[in-house]
Order: sequence, then structure tokens, then C-alpha cells
Amino acid sequence: MFYHFAQSTGGADNPYLTAVTYFDIYEKQSFLIEELAKPDKHFYWGEIYFSSFYKFIPRIIWEGKPYAYGFAILNYDFLPEFAALNYMPSFGLGSLYADFGFPGVIFFGMLSGFIRQYCYQIFIKSGKNSISALLYYWGLSILTIGYLIIQYILAALLIKLPKKA
Repeated sequence: MFYHFAQSTGGADNPYLTAVTYFDIYEKQSFLIEELAKPDKHFYWGEIYFSSFYKFIPRIIWEGKPYAYGFAILNYDFLPEFAALNYMPSFGLGSLYADFGFPGVIFFGMLSGFIRQYCYQIFIKSGKNSISALLYYWGLSILTIGYLIIQYILAALLIKLPKKA
């Protein structure tokens, strides 16, 4: 929506428009929301989010693993010409919108905010130690990019904490 607002406020000499249009995330997110608003389109009801976990299953174990999973489903469904060129755009919050609609964006945004606040309180109460910092900085995206949680846990386990004297 902001992208369309920025387009309507001026031409190429507008520095705000230049900043907004530098990355294609805003354009693709706006495009996706417009496409999903059409009556013949449907929401994915969690297929995008839950299929993101497929990346952890090697093809040697699951030979029939689909090539389009996670937000790549959106790329293949809405931008097949880019998919054919192996271009994978970012849809921003559009992938949450594609899964659950506007209520999903609001719900997951609020849930993410509560988790961030909870992790921040742990960080403050702990005397700002390094594990709490990991919880705060890396734990922020558990819901939005939850398939990375395995990497976060492994990174947390690999970090050596200083021993208390």
C-alpha cells in the first residue's frame, strides 16, 4: 500500500519514491496482495509457512520432494517467468498475507510482538548476558521465518559462555 502511495506522490525526482522502489520487496509485496485480492485467487492456509520446513529433508531421503516450497510457491504461482530464470523475489509480509490473509498478518504481527517483548524482558532481567542477547536478537523472527529456528538453536549451542568465577 505504501508503495502505491509513494508512486502517486511524485516522479523519479522524489527521493522517498527512489528509496521505496530501490528494492523490489515493496513492489512484489504490493503485487502479491493485489493478485490475491482478485476473486479467482485463494489463500494458502499455512501451506507456505509449513512447507518451508521441507528444506531440512534431503532429496536422497524424499526423492519426490517438490521443487516449489515455502515462499517459492508464490514465485511459481504468480511469477512463473521469474521462476524459470531462477529469480526468487522477496514478498515481504506478502507471504503471511498469502497464507492467512490480513487477519493472519495482524495476528502473527501481534504474536511476534509479544514474543519479542518476552525475550526482551528475559534479556533485561538476566543482566544482559550473551544467551539472553541471542534469545532477543535471533528469537525475534521465530514466527516470521520459523524454519530458521534450527539454525538459531545450533548457533546458541555452539557459542561458549564465559564461566563465572
